[in-house]
Amino acid sequence: MDIVDIIIQAELGNLEAQYVLGNCYMVGKGVEKDPNKAFEYLLKSAEQGFAEAQARIGYCYFEGLGVEQDYTKAFEWLNKASLQGNHNGQYLMGICYTLGYGVEKNYNLAVEWLQKAAEQGDESAIELLKQFKIKKKSIIDRFLDLFR
Repeated sequence: MDIVDIIIQAELGNLEAQYVLGNCYMVGKGVEKDPNKAFEYLLKSAEQGFAEAQARIGYCYFEGLGVEQDYTKAFEWLNKASLQGNHNGQYLMGICYTLGYGVEKNYNLAVEWLQKAAEQGDESAIELLKQFKIKKKSIIDRFLDLFR
């Protein structure tokens, strides 16, 4: 499908076309780069329940792409995507819980969401979980050294 067909389908309300067009505007593929238009089309798709778009909207709020940065709204959209099993949303939920962005810090929930993303092969989640395990082991080793 070429960009003209994508635009037509997006304007007709096709949620996948809206998602694709939003991403095209985000990076300038086939259209002039425009984060505001990207957000507009991604939001249309996300509001129809498309998990990939919901995760992308969460990311837009997280980074302030095409919209004012808002960690609370980011968390809300990422949660919607995550509950549908979207690994990108799950990874970013883990980040939110780790850093306390849009939600109170909670290490256990951070690990839970990161594990869900990792189970789907999300490389970023897998790497972050490895880092958590290294830090945890290091802290335990330092504690045990006090008694050796």
